[in-house]
Amino acid sequence: MKAFRPEFIFLSAGFDAHRADPIGDLALSSEDFGRITRAILDVARTSCEGRVVSVLEGGYAPSAVAAGGRLPRGRNDHRCGRQAPSKNWRE
Repeated sequence: MKAFRPEFIFLSAGFDAHRADPIGDLALSSEDFGRITRAILDVARTSCEGRVVSVLEGGYAPSAVAAGGRLPRGRNDHRCGRQAPSKNWRE
């Protein structure tokens, strides 16, 4: 990622792979999705100043989509104050 030098990471967040999804077959838990999201945020922090665009796509289990759409808690919790864009961000 550092060699590629992205300006941001676009995360297309679909939850068809959740174990509650009647069509998907991957059986991931909500915790699995949280770990994946935290890993992406870690990469974003070191490769593109933490910029991530996350789009919720859906799935076929409404409770899994609702759970997956929440931001992960902990050191990557950005709900309590957003970092201002860097001065070199292109508009």
